[in-house]
Amino acid sequence: MAENRKNPQSSTDEKPASSLLGPDTFWELGEKGEFFLALGLAFFLNAALRLIEYGPWQHDAYWIGGEPLMATHDAYAWLAGAKGVGSYVHWAFTGIIRWLHVITGLSLGIIGFWLPVLLIPWVAVPACLLARFMRLTEGGVLFSVLAASSIGFLARTRLGFCDTDLVALLFPVAFVCALVVWITTQTRESWRPDALLAESKQSWSLVMLALTGICGFLSMFFYPQSGSILLAVLGMAALLSLVLTPPQKWVELWVGLLMVYALTYGGLVGLGAVLGLGAIFWIKPNLWKQRNGWLIFTLAALVIFIYAGLHTKVLTYGQAIVGYSKNVTEEVRVSALKLPGITQSVREAQNVPWADLAMRMTGHGYLFFLGLGFYFFAVYRRPQLLLFLPFLGLSIASVQLGNRFAMFGGVALGAGFGLGLAEVMRLLGQSQGRRWIAQLILCVAVFWPMGKFMQNTSPIPVLPNVYAQAFLDLREKTKPDSRLWQWWDYGYAGQYYAERLTFADGGAHDGPWLYPLAKIHSTSSPMLASQLMKYVTQVQRDAAVQAKALGAESQSNDVQQLEDDQVLPKKYYWSNPVATLEDMGPEEATRFVDSLSSAPLILDADLPDQYFVVSWENFRLSYWISFYGHWDLITGQGAPGRMHLMSGQFSVDQETGVILVQGQQIPVDSLDILEADNAREYTTWPNGSGLHLLINRLANQAYLMEKKMYDSLMVQMLIADPDSFNPHFELVDDLYPWVRVYKAN
Repeated sequence: MAENRKNPQSSTDEKPASSLLGPDTFWELGEKGEFFLALGLAFFLNAALRLIEYGPWQHDAYWIGGEPLMATHDAYAWLAGAKGVGSYVHWAFTGIIRWLHVITGLSLGIIGFWLPVLLIPWVAVPACLLARFMRLTEGGVLFSVLAASSIGFLARTRLGFCDTDLVALLFPVAFVCALVVWITTQTRESWRPDALLAESKQSWSLVMLALTGICGFLSMFFYPQSGSILLAVLGMAALLSLVLTPPQKWVELWVGLLMVYALTYGGLVGLGAVLGLGAIFWIKPNLWKQRNGWLIFTLAALVIFIYAGLHTKVLTYGQAIVGYSKNVTEEVRVSALKLPGITQSVREAQNVPWADLAMRMTGHGYLFFLGLGFYFFAVYRRPQLLLFLPFLGLSIASVQLGNRFAMFGGVALGAGFGLGLAEVMRLLGQSQGRRWIAQLILCVAVFWPMGKFMQNTSPIPVLPNVYAQAFLDLREKTKPDSRLWQWWDYGYAGQYYAERLTFADGGAHDGPWLYPLAKIHSTSSPMLASQLMKYVTQVQRDAAVQAKALGAESQSNDVQQLEDDQVLPKKYYWSNPVATLEDMGPEEATRFVDSLSSAPLILDADLPDQYFVVSWENFRLSYWISFYGHWDLITGQGAPGRMHLMSGQFSVDQETGVILVQGQQIPVDSLDILEADNAREYTTWPNGSGLHLLINRLANQAYLMEKKMYDSLMVQMLIADPDSFNPHFELVDDLYPWVRVYKAN
C-alpha cells in the first residue's frame, strides 16, 4: 500500500471502453443519461416488488371502514400518533404521516398502507449518486435493488408496513454514500482512480462533508436507533484514514469526521462547532498540518465528545448489544421482584439460524457468496467502500442479536454486486452496452428470489377486521378517558381505532406491564382481574399526580404525562404499574395479588372506566400469555398451561369423549363447539384427563388445552355466558366468537 505504487486502475480509466473493442455500438448514453436510466430502473424495481401483493390485499376481509388493515403492529403506533393519540404524537415519523394526510386529504390508513412504496425507492438516490461519482454508474441499479429489497428488509417494508424501517436505511445509506465520496476526496492518489483525481477541490470536499453531517442529523431525527451504526461507520472511517490518507493529512481528515459527529449528535451546539471548524477549513486550510492544528483538534474533540456524550453512547450501545444477544438473564430493573423479560418472545428479536442468513440477505446461498466475493473485490479496488462493512457485520450478527438486524446486509452486498461487477467489466474493457447487459443479467438473478418471495407471500394483517370493528365500537361506547386492557400486541391498534388509552402496547410491554396484563388474562377469578385492573390504574394515576405536584417533566424516566386538549383530552400514565408491589417485596406482593380474588379493595370512585378485551386471536399467543400470567415473583419462573392447535383430520367419540387422531386416542373432559349467533354446544365426560377441546366452526379451528388454560378468563370470557362474570364485569360489546369487551365494575 505504499503511496508511490502504480495505480492499478490507470490503464482502463485513461481509455474509453469502446476504443479497446473497436467502434462504438449503435447506441450509447452520456454519463447523465446513464445515471437517470439507473435511477429510473432502481425506482421501478423497488416499487414493483412491493406491488406484487397488491391484488390479494383487495379482499374485503383485509379492509375496515374504507381503509386497509396494517401489516405490522407498530404501524398503528404512528397512525394513532398522527391522530394525536398515544406516546408517538410528536415524533418526526408521525409528522411525515400527518403532513401527507393534510396535503393529500387521504385517510391515515391509506397513507400507512402505501407509504412503503412511496419511501423505500428513494434509497436509489444516494446509491446511484455514489455509483455515478465512482464512474461505475450502471452499478447503481443492483446496488439500489439489493440494498432496498433484500429479503430481510423487503419482508419488513411491504404494503401496510408503516414503520420506521421505511427510513431506517434511507438516511444511513445516504450518510455512508456521502462519507465515501468525501473520504475519496481525501485519499492519496495511489488509492484513487485517475478519473476521480479531479474531484478533490476544497469547495467540493466541504460540500460533501456538510452533506454527510446533514444525513447523519436526519437519520438521528427520524430514526434515533440508527446512531449505533453511524458511530460504527465513523469509527471505521477513522481507522481507514490511517491507511488511505498521508500522515500529514490525518488531523485534517479527523477534524472532518469530528464535524460530522458534531452535526449528527450535537444539536445546536454541534452545529456551532461545525461552523467554527468549517471557517478554519475555509480561511486557513493548512492550519491542520501545523503543530497548533493538533492542539485545536484535541481540544475540540474533547469538548464535542463530552457534550455529545460519546462515552454514554458507547456504553448504551454496548448494553443494547448485550441485551439483544440474550446471553444474560433478563432483569427488567433493579427490583426485589423477579419480573419476566420479553425479548425472546418478540418475533423480531428471535435469533436467525445460520442456514437462513444467506436467504435473508440475497435469497440464496450461491448469491450470498458471490456477493461477498464481489464486495471484497470492490473494496480492493475502491477501499473507501469498506465503510459499508458495519452493515454486513450487523446483518451477520443477527444470528445472535435477532431477526431485525438481518435487513442491513443487503446494503454491503448490493454495493458489492453493483459496483464490483461494474469494476470487473471495466477491467475487461467492455463497452457500455455490454456493461449494462451484464448488470441486468445479474439483476435478474438477484431479483428472482425476491419476486418468488413476494409471490409466495400472502397479506397477513396484524388483526382481523372483526377485532378492529370491536375497537371502532368502543370509540362510540366509551368515555374519552377510558382505558383498554387487551394483550399488548394489539395496544397500538386499540389506540388508533378506539382512540382510547391502552394499558400496554409495543412500547410498554416489559416486566412491570407483562405481569399484571398477563395475570388478568390467565386468572380464573373475575374478582381478581377486575380489582387488579383498577388497582394498577390507581397506582399509576397517584404517581402521575404526585410527579406533577413535584414539577416533574413529561420526559421523566419514571413518569410521563401527556395532555393533548386539541385532539383528545386524555392523561397517559406511564409510571411503573407494579411500584407498590415492588415496595411490598416478592412474598407479600404474591399474597396481596392472590387476595384480590376474595378480599375487596377500597379504591377511588372516580377512576377512569376500565375495559377488558378478549379475542380468539389471543389463542395464538396463549403460551406466552399463560407463561407470564402464571409467573412466580419469588422464583422468577413461569408455569404456563398448554394449548395446542389441532391439525389434520380428527373425530370425537360422543359417548366416551375420546379424540381419535392419527391413530391415537386422547380422552377429554369437555367439548365446546362455537357456532354463529352466540350458539355454543357444550358436552362433558368424567374422564379426569384435565384436557378440554374447543372447536370454532366459523374459524374451522380446534384447540386442545389443559384445565389451567381452559379456566382462564381469556378463554371463558370469550365462550361462556357473559352474565356469569357479574358483578365484576359487564359485557359492553359482543362479537362472539371472535371478540368480547367487558367493563370492569
